[in-house]
Amino acid sequence: MRQAIVSVCVTGVLCGSGTAAWADEPVPTPSETAPTPAPTEPTPTPTPTPTGLPKRLVFGESRKGTPIVATRQGEPDAKRVLLVLGQMHGDEPYGRYVVDALRTLTPRKDTAIWTVRTMNPDGAALRTRRNANRVDLNRNFPEGWLPGTPGSLYYSGPRAASEPETKAFMTGVEQIRPDAIVSYHQRANLIDRGTAKKTRKWVRRLSRDLNLPVRRISCVTKCAGTMTGWFNGNYKGWAVTVELPPRISKARQRSMARAMVNLVPDLKPTRERP
Repeated sequence: MRQAIVSVCVTGVLCGSGTAAWADEPVPTPSETAPTPAPTEPTPTPTPTPTGLPKRLVFGESRKGTPIVATRQGEPDAKRVLLVLGQMHGDEPYGRYVVDALRTLTPRKDTAIWTVRTMNPDGAALRTRRNANRVDLNRNFPEGWLPGTPGSLYYSGPRAASEPETKAFMTGVEQIRPDAIVSYHQRANLIDRGTAKKTRKWVRRLSRDLNLPVRRISCVTKCAGTMTGWFNGNYKGWAVTVELPPRISKARQRSMARAMVNLVPDLKPTRERP
């Protein structure tokens, strides 16, 4: 019988030498034969889908390439949304100051206020009514547009929505989908009565809150291609023109801004937000 000299080490201590009979090798246990599983990558956490719109939205650019920007205050998914346009005609600056005052205030719960300081930055820089292409933007919207006389102070442009500022504002409105638009102009000192029946209640409300009389504004030329006419004719919400006096104090600017904040909770939601 074959014999083998083996050294047995128990718990790391040399025990000595001796004689041992051949024996079957121990059968490996499953844990000794199973391959070590490869490490698995952790499941990534899904990125939440953003809701609502950002706080700053670029509608587009002016004829000279200046961005036309809207700024949001309030909740991105608000049920009631107001858009305030500070300036359309470059020689009417005081609506911009109302917007500046409005941007310092906090809207009510579940409301949002978007403000566009000016949709005519080129005209504002030149202090002229028209844009850099000598078009009156408040005659250039497609609703009821009529051709005009080039060179006229109220020239409506070569075609409806020919101007980049007009297109930008229309694009921005479709993105925001406001329930109402308040558009500030200057010098006539009134709230325009307009012709849309759906605006009558809100005309009276603005007259009371802003302390301005209600009158039918004189367009000099026919009131065609206006922004408020376009919005009232194509959206469920309403748009009203506010004509400021030639000058207003800072205190009144702040008062008008607060009136905008107080108006929004009473708006009727008109459509689902994007």
